[in-house]
Amino acid sequence: MSPAVSGIDFTLSINAKILGGQRNVTLNRSMETIDVTSRDSASWYEYLAGLRGWTIDFDGLYLEDDDAVLQLEAAYASHIHIGVIVTDPASNTFTGTAYLTSFSFTGPYSAEATATGTIQGSGELVKAP
Repeated sequence: MSPAVSGIDFTLSINAKILGGQRNVTLNRSMETIDVTSRDSASWYEYLAGLRGWTIDFDGLYLEDDDAVLQLEAAYASHIHIGVIVTDPASNTFTGTAYLTSFSFTGPYSAEATATGTIQGSGELVKAP
């Protein structure tokens, strides 16, 4: 059995710049299914593999002059895609092109400012060791 890994060692990079202040990153991968059930299915649903997709959710400290935050702001303002890389503790990388679909920050009166966002993958997500 493989040992557990610490979540602190996962990083998110935007256009090759590590997102400063990052606390959490979640890489979501999904696949649709295509229902091919017919009268010949013997009362069981049958499916084919469909389209795949991916998203990334992130949060952390809001650092207004961080290079990756500036890249996110520019991508949002210009409706352009970004390059993203999620790196795990074993240095595997998950790389793809995506669009920033939500980005918000919170400035509470008596606590640190934080940012959260969602990135929607566009095209293939490539895993490399």
